Amino acid sequence: MSNLKKILCEVFMRVVKVYVCPVCQGRYDSREEAEKCRSKHQIQELEICCCETCGAGWYVNHWGVGGAVKLAKECEQQHKVDGTEAETATRTFFLSGGAFGHVRCIKSKNMEFNQSKQAMKS
Repeated sequence: MSNLKKILCEVFMRVVKVYVCPVCQGRYDSREEAEKCRSKHQIQELEICCCETCGAGWYVNHWGVGGAVKLAKECEQQHKVDGTEAETATRTFFLSGGAFGHVRCIKSKNMEFNQSKQAMKS
């Protein structure tokens, strides 16, 4: 197991791979999309450690594995200290289409009523 994977397993950090065309700087989620950009460009693969709350990221190539993980964890901790973690994570979740952030679900009375109604049918 690589050092990056070993460290990330210990701290439960998300690493996002981004494929970049070095000529036009287009960023893509898959290698195939990047290759379609221009088949003549050599595609770069970047690893980014991301804050689970706001989605901010730090390049492993620049900061190193430990530095990128440390900065992402510090960012997450800062959201907790500021008291903005829930608000920021919810906003990020919806703005990123669920890629980053998180949402806390709250059970409503209607949900409990529907569950009890379904239990009665069985």
